[in-house]
Amino acid sequence: MANCLNQSERDRIREEIATKEAQKAKAETLLDTLLGEEIESYRFDSGEGSQQAKRRKLTEVKEIIDSLEQEIANLYRRLECGGLVVMNLRRKQRVW
Repeated sequence: MANCLNQSERDRIREEIATKEAQKAKAETLLDTLLGEEIESYRFDSGEGSQQAKRRKLTEVKEIIDSLEQEIANLYRRLECGGLVVMNLRRKQRVW
């Protein structure tokens, strides 16, 4: 494991990953429910807050899931110290 983060930062990121994965699981359950039957309203409780909606579109729920997956991937990259790297590259000029 890389040494770029101290233990408390790693623990905080792991907790955040667990929270996001739980939210994703709830959103996937909601998606399964919406696929299985016609629903006029539902309630989504992520642990950080709750939403109540009527006739939520499947695409909106899928967007929530995709967003959570992206956030989880970003957190894992941070945990591995694999964030963005800024590089300056120069192109070699050819002389003809």
